[in-house]
Amino acid sequence: MSKLAEPKRTAPSSIRTTGFTLVEILVVVVIVALLAALLSGVYGRVKESARQANCVSNLKQIGAAVLLYRTDYDGEGRYGDPYMMGLPTSQRPLSPSLLPWSIWRCPNEWHFDARVVPSKASYYTFIPSAPDTIPWKRFVDAASRFQDRTPLYFDPYHNERAGFFSPLTSKLGLAVTLSGATVRVFKKGDFTLIDWWIDEQGN
Repeated sequence: MSKLAEPKRTAPSSIRTTGFTLVEILVVVVIVALLAALLSGVYGRVKESARQANCVSNLKQIGAAVLLYRTDYDGEGRYGDPYMMGLPTSQRPLSPSLLPWSIWRCPNEWHFDARVVPSKASYYTFIPSAPDTIPWKRFVDAASRFQDRTPLYFDPYHNERAGFFSPLTSKLGLAVTLSGATVRVFKKGDFTLIDWWIDEQGN
């Protein structure tokens, strides 16, 4: 009489749950944090580069408008007195007829809200607003020496607030010159002095 075959017995295997261990979770968290930090730094640099490019474009448009203004007032090819050079002593003669008010604003400036003061300009200017003053005499001297390389408007807002006006910290400056060319300077010193911009151009 035949016997029924008994089922084959196997040794019990270890059973692994599908959940994650605490160590694995911590590793994932660390990796995600590192990736976020790296991407944040890259995004910040890309964003700042875009803002700088925007300001360079603004300055170029301002320079082109100044050239047109000088031509209308027979100031082209003259150097020294701002009136003789046909330079506008404020942004109002250029805006809004030639330039929208938004052209005068750096997205990095923290001093004002454009919604409150829409005509406020971010960019500094070396063009003095009143004759027979120290800024006027300094500009006349600089324009006579440097001519088309004389900076007219500049943007210092692509720097940290700490040490903004300190001559001991290196700073980035963007500017447009009398010729309409834009310059980019990065060095220590006082960016409110015309010579700070000229030296970087090899003069």
